[in-house]
Amino acid sequence: MPKIRKLHTKATVAVLSLLYGIFPIVATAQNSYPNKPVTIIVPFAAGGSTDVQARLVAKSLQAITGQPFVVDNKAGAAGAIGARAAASAKADGYTLLFGTTSTVSETVLNKDAGFDIRTDFAPISMISNVPFMMVVSCTSGFKTPGDLIKRAKENPGKLNYASWGYGSTGNIISEMFKLATKTELTHVPYKGESPAAVSVISGETDVAFLSPVQLPQVKAGKLCSIAVTGGKRMSALPDVPTIEQAGVAAVHMPMWSGVMVPAKTPTDVIATLSQALARALKSEELLKTANGMSVEIIGSSPKDFRDQINGDIQTVKELSQKTRLKE
Repeated sequence: MPKIRKLHTKATVAVLSLLYGIFPIVATAQNSYPNKPVTIIVPFAAGGSTDVQARLVAKSLQAITGQPFVVDNKAGAAGAIGARAAASAKADGYTLLFGTTSTVSETVLNKDAGFDIRTDFAPISMISNVPFMMVVSCTSGFKTPGDLIKRAKENPGKLNYASWGYGSTGNIISEMFKLATKTELTHVPYKGESPAAVSVISGETDVAFLSPVQLPQVKAGKLCSIAVTGGKRMSALPDVPTIEQAGVAAVHMPMWSGVMVPAKTPTDVIATLSQALARALKSEELLKTANGMSVEIIGSSPKDFRDQINGDIQTVKELSQKTRLKE
């Protein structure tokens, strides 16, 4: 009998360990954080890549914690309006910022941004790396980046490109493209990625670097992708070359999204969020949807995220000395 009781005790411990291993965030959430809805501020308009990713993450976090994670779009000023709202929110973990590379560039380029990513936020986790498509209207006649470069050099300043604001990722990549190809394209900023896409479709602008969230427009024949950024072709567009394969070098900038909180958020809340996000990013539904958008889900520790931010700040500083990234 003692032997049986010993085995029973081991089995009980094993089961309890398994349960607590599977549900650590839920158990914590029931006793402390989060015990009410959490707002995720997205600093861009609904429908863009950042918004779509944030909603996927919010859904997964809600399933893990049992509390609603609600996306709040606060668009404008290349993401500065939303970031400023998040920076000034109460530092209790109930307001998160779904930031991007644009959050870095606003810190560097906009002295009136109203926030500094280095001092006003605590990074939690990177979410993804996003390749961008170089797109034109399918009626434009541009079949390759070379076609557009040729036209731009023949008509300096006459062609224009769309982005979602000065300092946005679309602006950064486009200015890198101009620098690499020695062309002059006029910048036309919009309030979000989706309006920028519509401007290319309508012919209001000639070209834009857009995220894979605009793939449906490409599949529908409204936009034509003539190249993609990054070191490899997109799985969704296997016939479209990378921009390097198309003969244009030095057009590369890590385009990430990530979750951060106001700087004075308690360390235990940051730890809980970090653990919850690590699990959320393993969601089968999230991974499947992201893969369909050619978005690479990565995740990171708070430290690795901060290192990425500091490196990007230096990159933007150096680029801003060579080209126009602000009004």
